Amino acid sequence: MNRIFNIKLLITTFFITFLTVSCQEKMIFSISEDPGYTDSPIAVIKALDGDRWIEGTVDDQNRTITFEFHVLDDFSKVPLKVELNGKWPEMVTPETPEFEANLETQFKISVNDGVDVVSYDVIAPKYEFVKSVKLVKGEEEVECTLNYLAAKGKFGNLYLYSDLKDVKVEVELGDSAVFVTDPQSLESVDFTKAGQSLSIKIKDVVSGHYKTLVVNAAPADVVTLDESWTDVTAEYKKKHALSTLSSSIRIYKTSSLNYSEGNIGYLMTIPAGKVNMQVLEKARLGSNDAAKISAAVRANPDWSIFFYMNGPGVWHIDGSSASEGFTYYSPLVYSAGEVLRQEGWGGQPDNIMYAPALAVKDGKAMIAPARTDKAANRLYRYSDASGNGEQDWSDVDCAVGGYFMIVNGGDNLITGRGDVLIQYSHLWRTFPGYSEDGTCLLTNFTTPSWSTSLPVTDHDALRIGRHAVGVTAKGDLVLFTVEKYLNTHNQGQGKYNKMNGATSDPYGLTLSELSFIMSEMGCSEVMTLEDYNWCSFVLQDGGSRGYDLFMVNRRYNFTTGEMRPESDEFVNLAIACFK
Repeated sequence: MNRIFNIKLLITTFFITFLTVSCQEKMIFSISEDPGYTDSPIAVIKALDGDRWIEGTVDDQNRTITFEFHVLDDFSKVPLKVELNGKWPEMVTPETPEFEANLETQFKISVNDGVDVVSYDVIAPKYEFVKSVKLVKGEEEVECTLNYLAAKGKFGNLYLYSDLKDVKVEVELGDSAVFVTDPQSLESVDFTKAGQSLSIKIKDVVSGHYKTLVVNAAPADVVTLDESWTDVTAEYKKKHALSTLSSSIRIYKTSSLNYSEGNIGYLMTIPAGKVNMQVLEKARLGSNDAAKISAAVRANPDWSIFFYMNGPGVWHIDGSSASEGFTYYSPLVYSAGEVLRQEGWGGQPDNIMYAPALAVKDGKAMIAPARTDKAANRLYRYSDASGNGEQDWSDVDCAVGGYFMIVNGGDNLITGRGDVLIQYSHLWRTFPGYSEDGTCLLTNFTTPSWSTSLPVTDHDALRIGRHAVGVTAKGDLVLFTVEKYLNTHNQGQGKYNKMNGATSDPYGLTLSELSFIMSEMGCSEVMTLEDYNWCSFVLQDGGSRGYDLFMVNRRYNFTTGEMRPESDEFVNLAIACFK
């Protein structure tokens, strides 16, 4: 009996062991040979690179797909083809294995690996045909900024386009690129024409296609400009026929002055050692017609930039708020050792306020509080607008007066911003500006009100079209203006209608904003010119009237945009010319 039981137990144990081993072998076979998913769901992915298909590199660990494009320039609609790995993976996004992808933005491909949905980032850089571009002139070397096949370099110590000749261009190409242009031609390149570029032809040995590298070189800016400013010198010379524009002059434009979109400003610069100025004075020109800006442009075809000052009768120097009985301010004019016009309110030498003047000597520009002695034909400069620190300044080539000093020694003389104006020191705007108790006595009628004159400090806080002249410590000249169409009472015209300088007005600048902008640029001294349409900048275009940077009253009809007859122009007290 026990023997039979033992035999049955042995047989049962055998069958259990056999079944267990069989099941384990079946399970091992199932897991290793047919798991139902894959770690590498994408076997092959290709993209159309121009006229050829290229294969991407699939990184399953980091979930990226990388292509290297040699031909394609437009990545907005790139044909792609995906081959999946085995029977388990399925496309999720996009749903089909052949599709167009916008590779200019982040693009993902999602695939079900048999169990989970996994996503791959598609990386699609253009091949780096050019690794670096360097400009060499004398001891100065400039590393260009590269944007694919566009290289730009700006010198730090050369300020004129005329200096940019015999520039060596050093180009390092990528591994698959070779020169088609003779490299010897890059040893001495001429960039003296503003906006001129160098084209270098190269060949891609991988695709067989040809590419063109474009290199631009520019001289240094004489002031520090933020990215909103654009050098428009070449564009304006061509567009507005400024064929006589001196090679020393650079023109810049911004459409977001003071961080306000649509607020347009212009800047013109001449580097130290190259500033050439002449001054014209009404009486010396012989007639009222000759003192109009159109006549001055025609009579001086070799001069590039003109600014004129009419000397409007809009001021009271006794604190009056009346809308009549005004006086005017006459700016000084000095040239070649002779006082052509003496400064003063109402043209009276006793009403001196030691206003700043722009003077030029040996090609360098300077600004300082000044006055003239007409009888002695002498020009004097001062350490402030109260007449302190007098020095003889008669050795300058010429000088023209402005209105108010707003930057001195690199310091902003006005500490307010926007509509909050903190009145600057009386040292920089004194007689007849203040009484002994500090009350502002200088009022004007150029306000939004048609019935009263307001203190000049109220006028300072208005956002209006303003003009200024700045200099750097080296003697560079900076001419600045902000565009705003206005009539004589700060009434906005054209697109600036009802924009009269209030807090909500996004166009124009307050006096404090103007001083802040120009001091931040690096100007050491800045003086204001007349506001509104009584002063503006005109460029020589070889025509009969000159080219205005923007429309101003008495030169243009704001309704039609057409230029008004020359007979409507102001008769100016002083005109400054530059080249």
